[in-house]
Amino acid sequence: MKKIKIPFNDWSMIKLKHSNKECTSRTKKYGNEGDIFTTDFENFRITYRITHILKLPLWIVRDFLYKAEGAESPHIFENVWNEIHPIRRYQPNDMVFVHFFEIAETKQPI
Repeated sequence: MKKIKIPFNDWSMIKLKHSNKECTSRTKKYGNEGDIFTTDFENFRITYRITHILKLPLWIVRDFLYKAEGAESPHIFENVWNEIHPIRRYQPNDMVFVHFFEIAETKQPI
């Protein structure tokens, strides 16, 4: 187990803050099962543990994992993906690494 850094945009930070996000899809692998990462908010920190990582086509994430990503619909997930990747944009057959995680330590004051 090691501590890793996974960057999140503002949209994802809101979802993490309210515990509405259980995974994040990336074009590269950021860690391994058991690794931890933290997110800092106004006055508290949450530590997460990666539970598993799957390599999947992006359309699977959009169609079946959008809720775990924190989106209310596949369309919203695709819009957020396009904001993050404005040049390549959503390509359904692109392979991505889906990092699933759980809270390892509850909210801690910082």
